[in-house]
Amino acid sequence: MRDILEMQRQLLPDLMEILKKRYTILHQIMLSDVIGRRTLAVSLNMTERVLRAETDLLKAQGLIEIENIGMRISDSGRKLLEDLEPVVKEIFGLANLEETIRKAYGLRKVVVVAGDSEVSPLTKRELGRAGARALLHAMQGDDVVAVTGGTTLAEVAEQLTPPANISLKQSWFVPARGGLGESLEIQANTIASGMAKRVGAGYRLLHVPDLLGKDAYDSLVHDPNIHDIVDMIRQARIIVHGIGDAMQMARRRKLEQPVIEELQGTGPLLNLLATISIRMALSFIRC
Repeated sequence: MRDILEMQRQLLPDLMEILKKRYTILHQIMLSDVIGRRTLAVSLNMTERVLRAETDLLKAQGLIEIENIGMRISDSGRKLLEDLEPVVKEIFGLANLEETIRKAYGLRKVVVVAGDSEVSPLTKRELGRAGARALLHAMQGDDVVAVTGGTTLAEVAEQLTPPANISLKQSWFVPARGGLGESLEIQANTIASGMAKRVGAGYRLLHVPDLLGKDAYDSLVHDPNIHDIVDMIRQARIIVHGIGDAMQMARRRKLEQPVIEELQGTGPLLNLLATISIRMALSFIRC
């Protein structure tokens, strides 16, 4: 495929640009659910006249539906996007970036989503969709999945749908950490229960703070209910977690200065997302 695309770049460079443009329009419509032409033109930095010509063509091909409330992708358009994904990764250079990161960190597989999820809600939604797809691909019928919190993981939960080829009724979702005093919607308990409900699995909750003093820890760890859920968390085969800036996390958790200084001395790895141009906000670790 790579050789064919390279020949097309040399012989038909205009065709590649047209493909990029139309894919981007169709992809943006899919992420938006329903969107008006003017809003879409602004988000794509495109004139309404040019966008109208492109969306009329997409409608004629049966890839989008245009209604009074706006445009939405059709089933045919959604399937086309899925089929085009490997080709588009090559065209946009994401495949090379994925392979570079995979080799650099010794990972089995890396999935990169174009855009900046820190500034674009639609990019974060696409990141959640990619994460949900990767999670379902990794799951078996009787897994225990441990989940952390955060806005990216909340988006993964939103994008999960029941898999067609496997039943997850015997699987369990559990929180991989306690509460952090953040918004309820992005805490591990909420996300674990939301993921379980979306795929028809079971879930258990952990009602303890994330940071505990030694005395409080010693007291809670011997509680039978806490002990049971912690044992289940330790059985997790898959952990789903976000990656963020280590210093920002330390400040949010109000860690003591010696701990912060220790983190600062570990080098740039913990601050991977502060230096990489395209955010990789999900990592899947098999336990």
